[in-house]
Amino acid sequence: MKQKTIARIAVPALLVSLCASMLLGAAASYSDAAITASYRNIKLMVDGVYQTPTDADGNIVEPFIYEGTTYLPVRAVSEALGRKVDFDASTNTVLIGETTVASQNTTEYEGKNSDESIDIAYRDVKISVDGTLIDPKDAAGNPVEPFIYNGTTYLPVRAVSQALGKTVEWNAKKNTVQVGLQPVETQYTSKTSCPIGTWQRILVSDAERSYIARVRLTSVYLGEEAADMAYAASYKNRQLAGDRQYLIAKVSVTIEETSDGQPVTVDSSMFRAFSNAKKEYNYDSVVAPSPKFGGSIRPGQTVNGSIAFIIKQSDYSPRIVFGGDADGVGGLWFRATRG
Repeated sequence: MKQKTIARIAVPALLVSLCASMLLGAAASYSDAAITASYRNIKLMVDGVYQTPTDADGNIVEPFIYEGTTYLPVRAVSEALGRKVDFDASTNTVLIGETTVASQNTTEYEGKNSDESIDIAYRDVKISVDGTLIDPKDAAGNPVEPFIYNGTTYLPVRAVSQALGKTVEWNAKKNTVQVGLQPVETQYTSKTSCPIGTWQRILVSDAERSYIARVRLTSVYLGEEAADMAYAASYKNRQLAGDRQYLIAKVSVTIEETSDGQPVTVDSSMFRAFSNAKKEYNYDSVVAPSPKFGGSIRPGQTVNGSIAFIIKQSDYSPRIVFGGDADGVGGLWFRATRG
């Protein structure tokens, strides 16, 4: 087969199929081919977390483009999704099996930006998911055959999505293939915090799993009203002096979807209070009124409850934040005022 040179890279066309007469014909084969692979520093995000794709030996295996289609390393993506991957040499089959702990190569690597001639091999490789052989297909529904490069099995994006039962999207702004749960955009920021009663959505990734949550502040209490609620909740909630007051909020959280279908444990520590100047308030132990927020909930379920903080009385526009990092970057920002 003659070497093919790509004249123009159409990255957004991730799911464009290959011609049947090219590399991935419908019939299985035992052959070798030389192609020009276009590396464009394509990032890989799995369930909202950037991953560095590696092979079984820990070597980086980058996605690349050929004929307008992006190819992903099957093992790296599968293991990032927490699926065990083996290879049965006797049957030339990639075995994608039981769910395990997802790989933790959670760094955004710096990839290549070049066109390279690579030698690939067809060895009639089959893909088995949970004991069932699948027939990988491209965006047009045509069969595609896995190929091997440097010991790593590759498939087009659409075929990987089919094999793993996961959504795969292309984010052109970030030059990123997004596999699994997709990042969620919100119209509100720390400057334009969300008003009370409005739902916001967020993709959360922690050590156990990723999940999409809907979050809402249903009501907020300040001043004497909040103080009365705090005193009634527990004798441990002391009377405050100086420029200090209680802030009590009732919140709702719904888990829409998780990366593994398992319950998510939520509690009041997921919420933090910030001043109008975006400075986080020091944590003070406050007993929230019943029902206190928290619980273990499955996808589709909602938990409601109260959270409580101590803030400055002079703070005319406090905020409550769900998620985000330790510096208050990211997360969902809510106005903790009634106006």
